[in-house]
Amino acid sequence: MKCRLKIFVPIACLAFSVMVPVNWTNSTLERSNLTYSDIDKLSISNIPIGSDR
Repeated sequence: MKCRLKIFVPIACLAFSVMVPVNWTNSTLERSNLTYSDIDKLSISNIPIGSDR
């Protein structure tokens, strides 16, 4: 169990520290006519199709 945590926690922290700023700084949802919440800014739906991000 400890071995799994030693692997999962660093990978999760790295993924979180990379993906949150990438998703948060994009403004795809703000330019759309959709209703969204703050948590939606952190999801993959905030990245446009075909984006280099």
